[in-house]
Amino acid sequence: MITLNPIQKAATWNSYEASAAQYAQNTANLHPLEEAKQFTSKLPSHAKVIDIGCGPGRDAKIFSEQGFEVTGIDFSAKMIELAKEAAPHCTFQVMDIEKLDFPAASFHGAWANCSLLHLSKAKMPSVLKQIHSLLKPKGILYVSVKQNEIDEAFEGDVRYGGIDKYWSYFNPDELAALLTTANFQLLNITRVDKSSNYQSHPIIKILAEKC
Repeated sequence: MITLNPIQKAATWNSYEASAAQYAQNTANLHPLEEAKQFTSKLPSHAKVIDIGCGPGRDAKIFSEQGFEVTGIDFSAKMIELAKEAAPHCTFQVMDIEKLDFPAASFHGAWANCSLLHLSKAKMPSVLKQIHSLLKPKGILYVSVKQNEIDEAFEGDVRYGGIDKYWSYFNPDELAALLTTANFQLLNITRVDKSSNYQSHPIIKILAEKC
């Protein structure tokens, strides 16, 4: 198992700082609509939602417009700047996913759309434990990650000029086991093949409930 070192983490951060505006444009129309409907259908009205790895605020804006109280966090300050412009009614903070600084039971739902895939696999259990803690009883979690034949890699993202990023890849059983160990009950799990030129790998999507 690879351990993400400070140089690789800094390079991944820099990649998003350098490409924030381009990333926002490229992903503007890639909101996972059906998965978001499943997620929000499990939440009470005006629920508090945390968008973990919110990027430029696309999903946070949509949830906010549906009446939810949304807090978005991302390690890229430039992404947070864009998010604040896109979704002025949400709250955004620059924050490392590995250090979620919120009181226990702060949120009804946690949305982690293609964000935990930049953690090393060694960190996943502790981060999922943190997410479990910050959810209220029966809180809902949505997670999506990429699937690949390799486990982890530090490699160039050809969509952004080959700039290096750290990636963790999963298979459905592996991700399901991690969530079960973190004391989540799985509600739905799907594997979706690439559906656009932008998407680089199949996506694993899981909806889960805090036990």
